[in-house]
Amino acid sequence: MINRFLDRRAFTLMELMVVVIAVSILAGFAIPSYKKAVERQYRRIGEQNLVLIHSANQAYQARYGGYWPVNLLPWQDITAINTTLKLKIEPNGFTYVCAGSGGTTFSCYAYRGAGPAEFTLTVTQAALSGTNPDCTDGTEVCP
Repeated sequence: MINRFLDRRAFTLMELMVVVIAVSILAGFAIPSYKKAVERQYRRIGEQNLVLIHSANQAYQARYGGYWPVNLLPWQDITAINTTLKLKIEPNGFTYVCAGSGGTTFSCYAYRGAGPAEFTLTVTQAALSGTNPDCTDGTEVCP
């Protein structure tokens, strides 16, 4: 009897079903938490990049006497931002744009994704604080 038990090399169908159900329940809890954590990390990356743009624009203002970009239109994209402010920001799923008004103000935006996870980060020439950079989305709650 003991030898027959030791020679058994396969799982029963019931054992496999229990494992599949247990893994499914764990995945049901883990996947939504993982998605939220990923979106929070994207937000942190976007905020860090906007803080970097803000700091570089402050240095630009100190050197040239006005913020970049000088004109409200056209919007400047990540290539222009990196070139003018001498940065090396990677998009990381964001679309970055900046606009200014006569060298006295600037606003830079980082747009992330489409659908329910969509949000926008904004930084202005104002001092960095809890609301600069700022995050907005359709539900008023950012990741």
